[in-house]
Order: sequence, then C-alpha cells, then structure tokens
Amino acid sequence: MITQKEIRFIKCYVDYKDGKLYCKNPRRRGYEYDTKTQQGYRLGLHLNSNKKYHTFNRRDMIWMMHNGLIDQDYKVVNVNGDIYDDRIENLKLEKLAKKRAGRKRGLKDQKTRKAKKILTVREERSVIERYHSGVTSGNIEKEFNISASAVRNVILRNKLPLRWHVKKTWKKIDLSHPVSNVMGVYAICAFDLNCEKTKRVQKAYFGSSVDIYGRVRNHYSQLINNKHSNTEMQKDFNADDKAFRMYVIEECKEGEELTLESKHLNSVCMSSLYNTWKAPKLDEILPFLRKAVNMKKFKNGYTVNSETGCWEVDKAHKTGYGRLEVSMRRECGKVKYFAMHRVAYWNKTGEYPELVRHLCDNKRCINPDHLESGSHRDNSLDKFREFDKEFENVWVELKADAKKITEYFKWEKCRIEGQPDISSQVYTWERKLGLKEKYPDIYKNSGRRIARSSEEIAKEKEERRLRREEKKAAQIKKAKEHGLELLETLSRKQAVKKALMKFILLEAQRSSLIYEKLVNNRNAQEIELINDMEKFVSESCEKSWDAVKKLCPPNQNPYKYA
Repeated sequence: MITQKEIRFIKCYVDYKDGKLYCKNPRRRGYEYDTKTQQGYRLGLHLNSNKKYHTFNRRDMIWMMHNGLIDQDYKVVNVNGDIYDDRIENLKLEKLAKKRAGRKRGLKDQKTRKAKKILTVREERSVIERYHSGVTSGNIEKEFNISASAVRNVILRNKLPLRWHVKKTWKKIDLSHPVSNVMGVYAICAFDLNCEKTKRVQKAYFGSSVDIYGRVRNHYSQLINNKHSNTEMQKDFNADDKAFRMYVIEECKEGEELTLESKHLNSVCMSSLYNTWKAPKLDEILPFLRKAVNMKKFKNGYTVNSETGCWEVDKAHKTGYGRLEVSMRRECGKVKYFAMHRVAYWNKTGEYPELVRHLCDNKRCINPDHLESGSHRDNSLDKFREFDKEFENVWVELKADAKKITEYFKWEKCRIEGQPDISSQVYTWERKLGLKEKYPDIYKNSGRRIARSSEEIAKEKEERRLRREEKKAAQIKKAKEHGLELLETLSRKQAVKKALMKFILLEAQRSSLIYEKLVNNRNAQEIELINDMEKFVSESCEKSWDAVKKLCPPNQNPYKYA
C-alpha cells in the first residue's frame, strides 16, 4: 500500500500536464512515465521507503496526486469510458461491487459449460491460413469461437511453427541508457494490445550487429520519422493497437552474429516475422546450385579484365551484381534467384556462407580468387573504402564545390549560417580524407576560406591586442588635450558614485540592525520600528541628494548627472 509520504515524494519528481505524467529531472526533462497496455496506461517507480519497484495505473496516480489516497472500497474510472484519457477532469471514484462468496443458487454445471466445438476440414484449413498470415491465436479463437487448446491442437497436428513469448533470458533494451560494444542478435517485437494475451509477441524483426544499441537506435529513429524500409513494420508502428519493445536475444563474439541470426530465424514461423528474407539451408538449395554451375550464362557470361584480373559479368542486375535465374518447375515447381558471385564461391569451396565479400571492390566480379566470406563489419568497412574513393573522385571533378557535391550525393541540406544549400557531411569527409592538404591548388581556386595554422591565429591575436593598446593611448592623449575641465567632470562622477555606494551600505547596515532588534524584542511594537526605518531612509536620502547637488555642475540637471 502507498502512503501519503510516498505521494509527496512522487510529486517532487513527477509533473502532471494534460492527462500525462512527465519527469522533472533536468537530465530527463519531458520523459513520459507510462506504458500503453490493454487496461490503460501504467507506470513504474522506485520509492525511497522500501526501495522496491512499484507499478501503478496512471489514472490512480493522477487521482492520488490531486485528491490524496484512495479508499479500498473504491476505484478510479474514466467518465467518458476512454481508458487512455487520464485528464483529472475525466476521472471519478466508483464503488467496487461486493463479491458474493460461494456459488450462485440454482447453478448447474451443464448450463454453464460450453459445448466443445469440433472443426470441420474446411474450417481447419482456414485456421491454418489465418495462422500463416500472421493472425494471433487469441484472435483466431474469437473468430472461430473455439478454445485455446483447440487452436494448439491444430498447430501440433499440422506441425506448424510455434509462435513465442518473450523469454526470460532476453534482455530488454533501454535506449535512454545505451551500452557500447554489445554484439549479437536483437529482436524488435510488436505486441497486440487488442488481444487478451498481451505478453505474446504478434510479430518481430530479427537482426544482428556488432553494436546492437546503435543499430536499434537507428531502427527506432527511422520508425519515428516514418522512413523505415520495412513498410509492414512501419505500418504497425503507426497503428494505435500495437506496442513495440526491443530485446537482446543472445550475445556472441565478433564473426558469429550472422550464424546466430540464421539459427533464430529458422526456428520461427516466417509469417510471424517482419523479415522478408532469411538465409536458406544448404540442403534445400543444393539441387539449384548444381544446376546453376552448368548454366551457359554462368560459364560464358563474363569477360576477363586483363589489368585487374576480375571476371566481370556482361549483364549486371540493378543492384550491381550478376544474377542467375534457376528454374526447376518440372522437378519441384520452384524458381530461385542467385547472385553469381555466391554461386562461384560455392563452386570453389563447397560452402554457402551468409555473406560473401569482394576483395577487389568490384561488384561485377565473379572470380573465386577475389571472393571471401566475412561479417557485417568487414562488409561495412568495404563499403566505406568504396565511398572514400568515390568521394575523392567527385570532390576533384567538381573542384571542391560544396553545393554541387551536396546535390550529387543527395545529402540533406543543413542550416549552416550563410550556407543554406550545403551539407555538413562535405566538410566531415574532407577532413577525414585530408583532401585540403592533398589538393591545395583545387581548394584555393574553389573560393572557400582556407583554414589557418595555430601560428597565424596567435599572430592575429597579438595584432588585435596592440591595436587595443594604441586606441587606449589615443584616448588618454585626447583627454589630456581637453584640459582640466574634462578631468574635473570625471572626478565629480567618481565622487557621486562613492556617495551613492556609501548610502546603500548605510541603508543595508541599518536594516540589518532593525531586523535583529525585531527578532530579539518580540514584544516591541512594530509601528515604532517602521517609523524608525522611514525616518532613517528619508534623512539619508536628503543627505545624499545634497551631496549630489554640490558635485553637479551649475548648468546640468542633477538627476541626469547622477
């Protein structure tokens, strides 16, 4: 049970505004303390009294913050029936109905029990189709009016891949507290809030990375900005009946993440995944690979580059790689597509890894001596090396014109002062590759300001200091030429300032003495003390004003002069 003291403690750290609770902590200001559930918004807090983690309904917490503790015989409900509208004006107390102990009179088991429904063959097929399309078991139960055990029997009888709950071994990812150097497999899970079994995952996206927190943060930012490449996941994220959470499934060493990802993907039903592709098993594609090796396009569809030794395909796909269409409609009624460099690597090594790298940085090449299996990090480093060369060539070709380079790479234009059509990435890559030092003539002719050395900056600072000293000396010289009149006015102003400062100090000292007198003599009359204060202020003001009038020149207003 929560106490009044704990409510006061919560008020110190939580703020209410328009039916929502926000964090008051400056580091996390604006952070919302709630999670959307099927019963409404809930929140969790650590209380100082017992140092335990407590969970509350948000509407209960808002009511207690405004009206105090809630009686055990009452509950907080929403006036308009919307469980997600927790404005204080929309909340009221409602008395709980008393539960009657024991069974109702005249109750018979035959009437209360539901008759067991037996699915027909057509209904069972439609259940399987709905399951494969990604509909949750709870929604299938409602649609066909059957029990959970009936759905489970259909799944086991037809050997369908099982859906899953979030396992205890999975670690929840908190993006507000990132952790570096965590590599392995992660999951972005979507929970259906309309289903009673909210703990069951409806759909998920599996991925692997050498920096899980950075990769998941990238996913989350794309989803928020409505720019994610997976359209189905973006659609569910925008819907109001889905809740998304991120988890670390399993950690591993560098180089093992792709194998682990394939293992987890193959253990789950494809209909319950947002992933559109998963690495096939070698046994399934072996007949297709054997046929692909003997195809005419694979044997003769390339030309050898005498300079680099690359076997470049004659016709490349829009992705830049060579592509093979292998048809086995007569054998199994299927058609599969393969990248030619992957077939070449399998033909030489007998392995079909998750990722094959080009050591020559040429996508069209299918020379097996130029191919190697690798990891995500190796592949990303290869891409960076390719981009380094491309950026340098474009930079030289466009003569370091930052505006044209931004348009060429279609980078987002940032609001740099005086340069609205230029991206900051141009300057970042220039600095990384050291192009200013490598091509100084191109940089000078570009018309942009050249960066100065530390010696030049120090020299400029010294020149500015000398100019300030010369200006000061000139002012002093001018003052001397002006004569005694200017010096007298300066001295008068300084005297006025001193007189005013003295008046302020005296007033402060006097007020502190009066305050001490008021504290020590509690029975003294307040009217006398106030009169003393007013008398003192009026006398001191008259004295200081007389002093200002004496110092002021005869033809000048003393108020303006002071």
